[in-house]
Amino acid sequence: MNFIEWLKVILLGIVEGITEWLPISSTGHLILVNEFVKLKQSDAFMEMFDVVIQLGAILAVVVIFWEKLWPFHTKKNAPAKSWFAKEATEGFMATFQQFCNNYCYMD
Repeated sequence: MNFIEWLKVILLGIVEGITEWLPISSTGHLILVNEFVKLKQSDAFMEMFDVVIQLGAILAVVVIFWEKLWPFHTKKNAPAKSWFAKEATEGFMATFQQFCNNYCYMD
């Protein structure tokens, strides 16, 4: 790929990145920009390019919102009191209650 093709790829990446955050179709905008700024590549390359560029945008969203998506991280502001009316002191119930207090959001 020559320098102009790389500039086209960067432009498509910018369009994908910006429209991924907007409540509009990022795929549609990618198709529209590709109609005006044609990449001189094979159809197989273009299909793979579309998949890879959208996968990159999706992974960026996952990385940024990881704490909200991952249900098993520890709570930053854990309640001083258990969510359970009667605390168990030993056995499976104590382990289960401790897990729920540390990792489950019940609000």
